[in-house]
Amino acid sequence: MALKSKKLIFSFDIESDGLYGEGFAVGAVIINVETGRIINEFSGIVDGYKITDTFVKENIIKHLKDMPKYGSVHSLRDAFWNFYMKYRTDEERQSREVVFLVDNGVPVEGNFLRACVLDDHRRRKFQAPFPLIDLATVLMMNDYENHLNRRAFSNCPGRKHHPLDDAAASGLTFWKLVYGK
Repeated sequence: MALKSKKLIFSFDIESDGLYGEGFAVGAVIINVETGRIINEFSGIVDGYKITDTFVKENIIKHLKDMPKYGSVHSLRDAFWNFYMKYRTDEERQSREVVFLVDNGVPVEGNFLRACVLDDHRRRKFQAPFPLIDLATVLMMNDYENHLNRRAFSNCPGRKHHPLDDAAASGLTFWKLVYGK
């Protein structure tokens, strides 16, 4: 299988103001495929972002304590993009070494990536992750339900609705399914 040659998994998760709202918090982990260990991470939240979505207000925001703060959605996206570009430097390297992964890529992560590209369209229009692997599809192709508890399956404890911990659980679930022993 072609994925066996990959050396890193770049898994990320976004929290947004509702399914189609602005992404205001992000978490990303880099997993070494050979060891199944997280070797780097990034997280951040927009300081003082005014949430409008009731579900997010009641169920998510309370779990996002102690994240690095950014002054605007643009500065958060730029910081994420800079972290991302360390692992996606050119097409040759991307195709050989990194799998880019999201748990369910539409609409939240897809919208966030689109906003990142549009922030500097001239430079970024051909730099978004490609291909972007969707864990929900991988689970389906391996006869698992999408509602599989990723934390339990991957043995990755963490904070509920926290993008860094969700990115880790998704990335380690993917690692276990595709590369794990």
